[in-house]
This record gives sequence, structure tokens and C-alpha cells, in this order.
Amino acid sequence: MTASPAREGLAVETGEVVALPVKFAMNEYLRQIQDDAAIKQQQQLAAAYDKACAALIGPNDVQREGKRRFKKKSAWRKLARHFGISVNLTRTVSEFINGQFCATVTAQAIGPWGQASEDVGACCTDEATGRRVITVADAIATAATRATNRAISNLIAMGEVSAEEIGNRTAPPDDEHQPDALPDPEPTSDTPWPGSGPVFNKKLRDWSQAQLLWLVEPGRRGPQIDIWQSLAKDELERRKNVAPGTAR
Repeated sequence: MTASPAREGLAVETGEVVALPVKFAMNEYLRQIQDDAAIKQQQQLAAAYDKACAALIGPNDVQREGKRRFKKKSAWRKLARHFGISVNLTRTVSEFINGQFCATVTAQAIGPWGQASEDVGACCTDEATGRRVITVADAIATAATRATNRAISNLIAMGEVSAEEIGNRTAPPDDEHQPDALPDPEPTSDTPWPGSGPVFNKKLRDWSQAQLLWLVEPGRRGPQIDIWQSLAKDELERRKNVAPGTAR
């Protein structure tokens, strides 16, 4: 799809050469989007998306709610890498609303074909349920994940809802499920360990060396285990760089 050639003119106030508004060629645009080849390309892109989902996304990349499956952060990152989509976080707003901390993050995704999508994700500490506590860091990280997932989904999945978007909300009349729990926010090094054992409810940064090595062992399974293992590896690497005798 081509645009009209750029035009230049002189600014009356300064005499500088400036770009003039480009006139949109509607007839050419309509001809291009109605072309059989253009339609076929879109069909191929949709087919490529379905094929990539089947080949790249595993059981740990989705969250099941009733009869439906929702892609998690790891799934959207795999798809973004496959399709060559880059994402930038362009704005983060932190505020207190009715006594609750709320983070709002704006993300922009750009496809290699030049199309861009910008979307917003938000998370507040009042989303905590049961024993799960949402810290300020959790809220910011989850808001960033939601915004990033939305932006990627807008480009390749027509705005498909991600796992981080579902929660304790009433399902639409045509839905066959009722989500029963808010998905866990993305863990950080300050998030208490939700599993059992001697490290239950203990922050990752307070784990011993042996406990961190146990977590990063291949084949370990559990909710968001890929993120937990990545955090453990970062903590092990950080400790390597700490000079002996200094506080961790």
C-alpha cells in the first residue's frame, strides 16, 4: 500500500521549509484493499497466527477457565518474537484511588509491516484475594504485562483477551464459563513464595543459595515457574557480583 508523495512548502511566519499535509488517495486505497492478492495475504497472516499458536504455545503458556483457554504472558512473548513485533512501554502512571495503589501502563507494539498499536493496562492492590497480597511492584508489573499483551494481541490476534485480563467478573450471556479467580500477578523478587515447604511465604531474595539452586533445576513445574526460575537465576547472578563481606 503506497501513500501520496510527500510535499514541502514555506512556513509564513519563519520562512522555513516544512512538510505539507499529505492528501490521502482514497481511490488508490480502496483499490488496494479490494484486490484479491491483498485479501489472500490477510488470510495467510491469519493462518500463520493459528499455525504459530499450535507450534509454539504449550500447556504452561495458557490458563484454563471453564471450557476456554487464555494465553498468558509467556505465550504473547513467544508470538511477538515469532512475528518480529517490538513493544515499548511509553507511559506509567502511579496513583492512589480510594486508598488503593493503582498502576496504569501504556504500551506500544510495532509490527515489521509498519502497523502500530497502543493500549493501556491497569492493576490495583485491591485485586488481592485470599492469602495473596499484591504489592506496589506487583501492581506495576501486572499493569505492564496487561498493556503489552493487549498491544501485541491487537496486531496479530484481533484483540484476543489474555489470561491477565480475566477475573471475578460476570461472564457475558453468550459465554459458557464464569471465571472463578483473578490470575496471579507476575512474581517479583519481593513476592512471597506461594508453594509449600521451608520457603513458604518467603521472598526470593531471602532464600539461601541451596534453595535458589533447587528452584532453577530443569523440569521443575508449577504456576508461573518460568518466571520464578528466571528471578532465581537473576538473584544467583547478583550474588556472584556482590563483594565478600558486603550486605546482600
